[in-house]
Formats: sequence, structure tokens, C-alpha cells
Amino acid sequence: MNQRYDLFAISLLLFAVVFAAWLAMLPAGTNWIPFIGGLVAAVGIIVGAWNVGCQMQLAARGREQDRLEKELPGLRKTFELASRFMENTRSKPDAGKILEEFRFLGALTVLAADFDAEVEKIIPSSPYLVRTELSRVLRQLRDAAQRFETADTKYRSASYDYGYTLPAMRSGWEKGKVAAKDEHDKAQEDLDLRIGEFHDVCEKLGAQIAADEKRREILRREQSKILGA
Repeated sequence: MNQRYDLFAISLLLFAVVFAAWLAMLPAGTNWIPFIGGLVAAVGIIVGAWNVGCQMQLAARGREQDRLEKELPGLRKTFELASRFMENTRSKPDAGKILEEFRFLGALTVLAADFDAEVEKIIPSSPYLVRTELSRVLRQLRDAAQRFETADTKYRSASYDYGYTLPAMRSGWEKGKVAAKDEHDKAQEDLDLRIGEFHDVCEKLGAQIAADEKRREILRREQSKILGA
């Protein structure tokens, strides 16, 4: 910002030198007073417009800095909430531990509308769009984990060989086992999908926090330079 002020001052100085040289070369008796008056007025308008533009830029940067200062704490709280589920959704996702975390937060059995309200209670300072996006993927993650837990229990039960001897009983057990296996695979696929979506949201959230913190520091340095100029 100081460099811009220096360039502007140098430009004015060069203009003054050139203008003085031009006046010196004018023929004697030339009526150049009206021209100088108009030129001075034009320069005044240009300088005024430049100052107004600078003030508008400073005001816009000030508003942006205020926004970042207000939103960053809420974004960090949102990322802290998301991080509670990261450990149990990485290389070997554990549906049981995922559901335990929801139970701890008091959001295991609440319905969709109430789920968003519970998340808002935990991170009330989070920006609305960020909070609703995280709430959506967490709700889908919870539902997928519950589906997998139910399917896994049924599959384990159906996989146990009861030692049926009658052909009709054996056939029914085999069909039940196949159906349970099919539901188990679908539930696993759905859980993996929801975990992937959750990780994507967490990655974007982390990137947004890093970018906002960097931008805030840049604005702070520029503000310090301007005030110190």
C-alpha cells in the first residue's frame, strides 16, 4: 500500500515538472490562465476520485476482516465437532463407535428436523450454510451406520448353521442367508458412501479455515501498513 502512495507522489511530481517546462515554452502573451484553471480542476477531480476509491477499498477490507473475525471461531467449533467422528471413519470404519458418538451427543434417535436443532445447540456460532451442510452429512452418516448395524446383526445370525436336516428347512435358511448377505453388502456400500461424503465436507471445511486465516493475516498486515503510513 505504501508503494502505491509513493508511485502516486512520484507521478504528481513528474507531471508538475513537465507542466512547468511546458509553461516556460509558451509564447509571450499567451492567455493560458483559463486552461490552467481547467487543468487544476481536472487534477482535483482525479485526486478526489482516487482518494474516494482508496477509502472504499479500505472500508471493504475492513468489512471483510470483521466478517472473518466473526466467522472463524464458529468454523473452528464446527471442525472440532466433525473431528469427533474422523477417528472412527478412517481406514477401518466402526459403525458401533460412530453410533456411540451420536449417543454421547444426544443425537442418536432424534428425527431429521430435530437433528439439525441438536447440531445447532452444539455449534450455535457456526455459519448457517456450513452448519446445515455438516448436519446433513452427519445425519446421513448416522442413518447409514444404524442400517449397517442392523444388517450386520441379521447377517451374523443368518450365517449361523443350525444344523437343519429337513430339505425344506435347509432351503429356507439358505434363502434367508443370501438375503441377509445382500442387505449387508448394500448397507456396507451405503455406509462407505456416506463416510466419503463426510470426509469431503471435512476436507473443504479445513481448507476454508486455512484460507480464511491466511486472508485475515494478510488484511491485518495491510491495515497495519496503512495506519503506520
